[in-house]
Amino acid sequence: GLKSLEPNHEMQKMAASWKKLPDDVQQKIFDFTPLKAKIPESFPAEALEFHRQYQSFLQKYGYLSMNGTDFSITPWIENSGIISHAIQRFSTNTPTSDPEIIRRQRKSAQKQIEMSLHGMAKLFFPLLLKSTKRYIALREKLSLFISEDAYQMRRIYLRMGEYLVTTDKLNAKNDVFYLYYPELLEILQDKTESTVLRKKISLRKKNLAEDSQIKPEDLICHTSMPGREVAELSYLEGIAGSSGSRKGIARIVRNPADIGKNLTKEDILIVPFIDVGWTPLFPGIGGLVTEVGGQLSHSAIIAREYGLPALLSVKNATHLIREGQTVFLDADNGRVYLHVN
Repeated sequence: GLKSLEPNHEMQKMAASWKKLPDDVQQKIFDFTPLKAKIPESFPAEALEFHRQYQSFLQKYGYLSMNGTDFSITPWIENSGIISHAIQRFSTNTPTSDPEIIRRQRKSAQKQIEMSLHGMAKLFFPLLLKSTKRYIALREKLSLFISEDAYQMRRIYLRMGEYLVTTDKLNAKNDVFYLYYPELLEILQDKTESTVLRKKISLRKKNLAEDSQIKPEDLICHTSMPGREVAELSYLEGIAGSSGSRKGIARIVRNPADIGKNLTKEDILIVPFIDVGWTPLFPGIGGLVTEVGGQLSHSAIIAREYGLPALLSVKNATHLIREGQTVFLDADNGRVYLHVN
């Protein structure tokens, strides 16, 4: 019933339609997926139905991206590769568990906890559980609303960027994201020289690229805290977000759009964070490690829904773990082991 899982449910339905297409059409159909694109009349009726589903999906969820609060990031509707790859993965990976089995497991787990409690704790647990489930659902719904609002802001800013390109104020419409709001107002009122503006944008691009390489300490005070070398670490610690353990191959992912269709149960995703726009990566993977997040974060909520072991708040995981390295994820004990045979 989570609102943030609705895109995945829709993609599961599209995957079923995609599997019915002839092989030659399967290879070509994603060339006609941009919004308002038309498919050739020679394509079969099944392709027309899939195309209709895809277009409807883009209109409904195309505003999602890897970070719903940052409207400078390209959303699905402008780069739908993540959707097409997810559909192909969905077509080969069935859901982790049957909904009825999950319902029985949750009921059993709740009963076990209630039997271990006494007094006031036992009395208040059902109320606490009910309110927690309710507010988790509201949190996930709010995340979607924020993402949609950010997308509308993106449309407005890009339109202003297009206008400023036509008036020779900007080199590219995306340069508008390197300006502060008061600066943008002055430019629109023609109060800023274009040469000054271009130099300012160029400097900010340079500074942003340099700042992105900075890895701040967990604690900042008058002296910096010494860190251990990567070679000395046998494991990294974090917060258990979803129970379970898994041995697998580390896949370092900083942008879900960079991932193709070839994710498997052997893959442990190592990511900086998880937002709604990352959820198409969950079906078919073996586990999850994130650099931020807690037990009520989106990462933990979705990982539990898919029955995936997840370890959260593992500092600098995307830098300390190597791409292709074999790791052992022990979410129950809050560790991911780095040197595994």
